[in-house]
Amino acid sequence: KALSGALAVAASGIVLAALLALRARALEAEMLGALRDSARSSVDAVLMVRRVGGKLRPARERFFPPLESAARRALERAPQLAEPHYHLGRAQRALLRFDDALEEHSRALAKDPDHAGALYERAVVQAHRYDRRLAALRDDWLRRIGKARVSGEWFASLAGPKNSSSLPPDDELAEADPEARALRDAVRADLARLEAVLARAGGGDDGLG
Repeated sequence: KALSGALAVAASGIVLAALLALRARALEAEMLGALRDSARSSVDAVLMVRRVGGKLRPARERFFPPLESAARRALERAPQLAEPHYHLGRAQRALLRFDDALEEHSRALAKDPDHAGALYERAVVQAHRYDRRLAALRDDWLRRIGKARVSGEWFASLAGPKNSSSLPPDDELAEADPEARALRDAVRADLARLEAVLARAGGGDDGLG
């Protein structure tokens, strides 16, 4: 009888734990559903305002706090979730806050290294930073060529074994610059992992929405 009673108590405990787990998953699903709706509305509104004109930054910014509040509530209830960081990062990128977007997507990937949406978004942000770095490198090269022309060094270089009058290709500029090289490699790494994640998923929900 003692053994039967212990088994009955254990069975009741298992049933209760299962019910609590189901309830927790239902609450989590409900919370994430609300967060996704808020994220979709906020990002769509920000992008619409951006299309209207570039002088409406205050109008863009006012769509972010509701999403931020929803994401923070989700993280308070389930701090292990990566998805709130992903949605915050998407909104930050829409607001052109690229550093903040990068931080949020990196937080998402620290929790879930295979989060397809965060991998894609972080690659996009890093690609933007890479393009800006390349633009700075091109400007620097053109300034140096301009100074060389003024000083006469440029004309002397044309007589040398290598003609330096043409702007080097982007790959060459990036390869010679540690910052650009690191950004390029980061984009490639995230895209390679994203490709592997999607291949394993077999074309299922890619998490990019």
